Amino acid sequence: MEGLLYLYELLANDALMKPFMVNGEVEGRKLDDWRALVRRAIDVVFTTIGTEHFDTVTGSFAGSYQPNKGIGNRIVIDDINRVINVLDKLASVFPDDANLQDQVHKYTLSQAAFIKKAQGGKNEIPRGYMLKNDAHITGLMREFSNAISYISIMLVAENIVGDGRYKALAEKQFKAMHKVFWSEVAKVYRLSAGLKVSTYTGASFAMVLEWLRRMDAVMPGVIDVNKYTKNYIEVVLKNSGLLQSEGPATGEVHQPEYYIENEIDDLYVRLRDGGVEKLAASIEEFISHVSDQDGDGILGARFSGYKTGGAPVITMQVGVTTPVISGVGTGREGELQRNYGF
Repeated sequence: MEGLLYLYELLANDALMKPFMVNGEVEGRKLDDWRALVRRAIDVVFTTIGTEHFDTVTGSFAGSYQPNKGIGNRIVIDDINRVINVLDKLASVFPDDANLQDQVHKYTLSQAAFIKKAQGGKNEIPRGYMLKNDAHITGLMREFSNAISYISIMLVAENIVGDGRYKALAEKQFKAMHKVFWSEVAKVYRLSAGLKVSTYTGASFAMVLEWLRRMDAVMPGVIDVNKYTKNYIEVVLKNSGLLQSEGPATGEVHQPEYYIENEIDDLYVRLRDGGVEKLAASIEEFISHVSDQDGDGILGARFSGYKTGGAPVITMQVGVTTPVISGVGTGREGELQRNYGF
């Protein structure tokens, strides 16, 4: 569903699609035909989600469906968060479809009400819930993703009702979870309570940024979202090596062909007139500039080695030191901040 929604947005942008058009068509179809085709696919997926994964008795989505058994009896809160995020995206892509808006709002508010009832006022957010009796599905450790999934769901619901009830639940959970998961030394959250090294993946990194975005939209001022986002980019993405190579969207604006066309002549003049002693320095300076245009230490995709190919690359996972103790004033600050790439 999410991929289809992004595809529809792309097809709906005439300016972006213009370079791909030949005689008013893209790959032999008119844009309107492509949009209609993708919209039908979106409608089919949305209908399937409602008929095969939403339990009308409990008012919650279920994590599974079997044709011979029907809807399952359990749901993981991270999965609920993904579904609610996709539904929110669906509503934003088709803002003029009143019937769709109504359905999305009903699903979202019903799900939020189910979670509120199942929580029963408890601060610790479980891994998931049993649908029939609201029993909690617990894991071995208290997980950060469970907490921010809960908060995100409540913030989406609050954005619909706007009366403060779900915002209050989100604020309560934030205060409870922040002191458990925040690492003051690392300036990021540990992924499980008490973890000294948190293993971040591209998915967990994106999940945190999505949660921060929602915090900024619905509860501005509770935390400095810009500061937290910069911390995550610096600590997890760059210092820990989650981003192995980058493209135009994050700082590497030009491809090598640009420099060959526009700057190689200037380099030649510098090499010709600079003398032997400046020859190596000029070449090194040119290569450094071309391969890392924004100077952040992350090479452009075509300069980071054959293993990362020709596109921006996220590594599988990285270890980020998230000590429980502060370490301030102990002389161990450098040790406590050391990160690990897996």
